[in-house]
Amino acid sequence: MEGAIDFLNGCSVPFVVASNTGVRDTSEVHEDLERHGLRVDHPPNAYIRTAAQDLAKLLNERDWREGEKLVVVSPRENWRGLLSPLLLPRLVRLEEAKEEPSCSLHHLAIFSDGKLCDGREYDALSSNCTLASRGCTLYFSSSDSCLVASDGSILPGPGSVLASVRSVVPNAKVVVAGKGGETSFFNDCISLLRGIGFEGQARNVLFVGDRLDTDMLAGRVGMQTCLVETGCNTERDAVLSTRSAVHHVASSLADIPIPMWSTNPIHYVGVLLRSRFCSFLGSDAVPIVSERARRLVPPRRVWSTGDLAKMGG
Repeated sequence: MEGAIDFLNGCSVPFVVASNTGVRDTSEVHEDLERHGLRVDHPPNAYIRTAAQDLAKLLNERDWREGEKLVVVSPRENWRGLLSPLLLPRLVRLEEAKEEPSCSLHHLAIFSDGKLCDGREYDALSSNCTLASRGCTLYFSSSDSCLVASDGSILPGPGSVLASVRSVVPNAKVVVAGKGGETSFFNDCISLLRGIGFEGQARNVLFVGDRLDTDMLAGRVGMQTCLVETGCNTERDAVLSTRSAVHHVASSLADIPIPMWSTNPIHYVGVLLRSRFCSFLGSDAVPIVSERARRLVPPRRVWSTGDLAKMGG
């Protein structure tokens, strides 16, 4: 999102970066942010949360039974550093799992940003469907249906793989991590904020993003939400949505008046960043959050050029 780095550098408040990437680790995200000019004093794991971490946490904390096996599909191998050493003996190769007549004791984890492996994508997708049809539980790092490239082109995301599996195996057992998943990802973002000084509650956090299917689901844990129209969705989409609770809409990130965020010492800002675009999360400011906004109610446009003009900004 244009202006993201300048926005953060201009705010004299703590921030957290959360990424829905399933393949990049916190160090890579940190290096990418610094390369683009972000000034930050925290180590990567203190201010960055990724969907890959979220999926690994889900697997590590699961109550594994005797005989259960784990299959991992990913174009990279850095997921190994996220899994508990106790899980490593349970790992089996995808080809080995396909030989089993029943896969009810198998669990398939997909650490991906859309790409499944280095080549032979169709074979990998077919294998995923085969295991799902035999009772294997599938775990996806996120459900993003598409990604926006730096040139504006649309690329398939891990959600497209999920949709393909469900079209072939409608009753597939699926668990989704990351933003929009069934995990504690959003609460973990709040925990990171608290680790750097935030003392408020979820309702004191404004989650700003550009996707209804993932970002705006932060409202499920009590956060206020704001949809930025420079990405995948617009205000019209928000009004028609029955799944996401959008409390506010902003035309662009540039419409956020930085002084409203930086002059009050109790306000904290975080960032929602993936490899190709980002969105912002922080606390409610001065106040910019309407307590009257509720699901299915047309969202109030809290930031726009016209609003700032009326404010004298």
